[in-house]
Amino acid sequence: MTDALGDMRQKHIKQQRALEKDRKERKLNKQEFKEKIEKLERETEAKIKAEKDEFEARLKQQQEQQAIAMEEIERLKIVVREKEKLATEGRRKEQEIATKYGEQLKATLNQMNQNMIVQEQFEELKLKLDTWKNEELNAKHQEIAELNRQLASKSSQELVKSSETLDGYGIDWADALAKILGNGAAALSFKAAASIFKYFFLSK
Repeated sequence: MTDALGDMRQKHIKQQRALEKDRKERKLNKQEFKEKIEKLERETEAKIKAEKDEFEARLKQQQEQQAIAMEEIERLKIVVREKEKLATEGRRKEQEIATKYGEQLKATLNQMNQNMIVQEQFEELKLKLDTWKNEELNAKHQEIAELNRQLASKSSQELVKSSETLDGYGIDWADALAKILGNGAAALSFKAAASIFKYFFLSK
């Protein structure tokens, strides 16, 4: 913008000199010369103001686009945290089931030792415990699978929306989020997974 204003001022100086030369050659009176100079100054000031207004408008638009891009990146970070939270919860529930099963089996063994339960009764009780354990695990796995499906659907919608918004501003969303996560293996893995997701789903 500084170069443009400098060019305008140089042009103004050249035009003013041309008018002075024209005044001498044609012997223009002072009033006519003054009017031309004033008109030239008004036109120059108007052009400078227009250039300044246009530059400020572009700067404001760029700042708004950057703010929107940061909001989309924050939304992606929330989705990643939700997936990590769900995975942690799933592991915790499986550990609870395994611990509960171990306690039940230990109690049964103690009871067998105390009451001298015959082998057939012990096997029957163990079978019941195994059945109960499998039913509990299957139920929890189905619950976790449903939660994963819901989160995956939500994640896909958020990623599509974020990708469309960021792509509109020329921002690689997978690269942007990988930079937020850091330069470690987790960031590289996420970037690779995000690129694959974008290729198979967002490019359709």
